[in-house]
Amino acid sequence: MISGTMNKIDSERLSNISKAISHPERARIVELLSANHCNVTEIVRKTGISQPKVSGHLSNLQSAGIVESVRSGKEIIYSIVPETLENLSGWIESLADLKNKESYTEHEDHDLVERDFSFARCCYDHLAGKMGVWLLRELLSRSWLKVENIEKPTYQITEIGIAGLHNLGVKIPVEKKSGRMFAYGCRDVSERELHLGGSLGNAIFKDLVSKGIVIKSEGTRILIVNRPVEEWFTGGS
Repeated sequence: MISGTMNKIDSERLSNISKAISHPERARIVELLSANHCNVTEIVRKTGISQPKVSGHLSNLQSAGIVESVRSGKEIIYSIVPETLENLSGWIESLADLKNKESYTEHEDHDLVERDFSFARCCYDHLAGKMGVWLLRELLSRSWLKVENIEKPTYQITEIGIAGLHNLGVKIPVEKKSGRMFAYGCRDVSERELHLGGSLGNAIFKDLVSKGIVIKSEGTRILIVNRPVEEWFTGGS
């Protein structure tokens, strides 16, 4: 079943990420950087790992796309690349949901559960499944977003998008301030297309939930679509 949820490139990338964080010292560094941006000296002090080892671990984590660095004066500051861990987390949680589908079949039709999982669910903290893919397409078709980098891919919010989100009462996250990518295409494990991840994807998802358009289900990442997601664009609440 795993081969049906991701392609070879995704498999290799996820394998590289998993290997990179499987070392206990690298895992400690990832945990530290998830909470704070640090330079090498701070990482050595807070973890007790020797400087040569820290430098080697950081190089490994950067190669896997888990950690990034930026020069600030004479210092190099290291931080987590949130979307990398989001993709890993989303894939692991998706496998767990696929495995646990049998718990729904006692009272529901199995095919219906299958459709529900692929229709709408959480991926980390944003909307995934058919509805997540549809939402990203709609944001692009309405010119609320535009492609920034097709390789990654990442997106920029447009003036039309800013006005539209403000009218809906969505608090637009400040780019870079949250320490995570603003808006990027997260590969959907069931649809094999992209849905919207990043801090903007999270802000829109929270608004969909707060307005009761989608409802979280306790104990699962499957979402109940209470009303057509299209209503969200017209301010339906």
